Amino acid sequence: MPAMIDYALDTNGQGQKSIHYVGHSQGTTVFFTLMSSRPEYNEKIKTAHMFAPVAIMAHMQNKLVRAVAPCLGHVNQWSHLFSSREFLPFNSFLLTFISFLWEPLPRIICVHFLKKFFDTGRWNLSALAEGFGEQPAGCSTNQILHYMQEQQSGHFRLYDYGTRKNLEMYKSEQPPDYPVENITAIVHLWYSKNDVMAAVEDVLALANRLPNKVLHQIKDPRWEHDDFALNLEIRDYVNKPVVEIIQNFERIKNEI
Repeated sequence: MPAMIDYALDTNGQGQKSIHYVGHSQGTTVFFTLMSSRPEYNEKIKTAHMFAPVAIMAHMQNKLVRAVAPCLGHVNQWSHLFSSREFLPFNSFLLTFISFLWEPLPRIICVHFLKKFFDTGRWNLSALAEGFGEQPAGCSTNQILHYMQEQQSGHFRLYDYGTRKNLEMYKSEQPPDYPVENITAIVHLWYSKNDVMAAVEDVLALANRLPNKVLHQIKDPRWEHDDFALNLEIRDYVNKPVVEIIQNFERIKNEI
């Protein structure tokens, strides 16, 4: 994140010293992590917009996470076996394997599959197809384990290595919480009641610790986690309001 922000400012910053930041899901987690751990970067943020913010996860209702977290969300033989690996990397072997499974199928079956599982009547299927074209994108299994730990502990805190290594790394048996109180940038939290990944209770618990926040609850009662990227009405519910906030910020700044 520091490299990305600095690169954006150095490459096309037009002489500016700060940016507007928009993140969704894990894009919010990394923002909270950076701004709390390296607070000097708050000066490089004009406004920050967190779509479906994921930090505190005590009330997360995602069924898969709820099923797997009791096993992988604690330091044990299973989490050790799963740790420090690459999960679903974007490489020729995996792409060949996926092609082997899907290419023999008639197009009509593939279309039926997409409509059956993904066409809710609320999503932009063209955007969905673009997303599928970038998958699998790969990640560290430690990212997955870290999220599982957050769900089980109810804390937004650093990675849990186990008591012995925690003492070496953090000088304490448990990992410390991220000091989100250090986040001084203007943080706009965009959330919804129907999001099984970012529960309202968890968003509000995080908001209580942020010194400079603005809350935006999506009015659509059916709005869910992936709607922030795919919903057909995203322009009205999210994009236009965010652009308006950004433009107002720039207008006021120019008037000073």
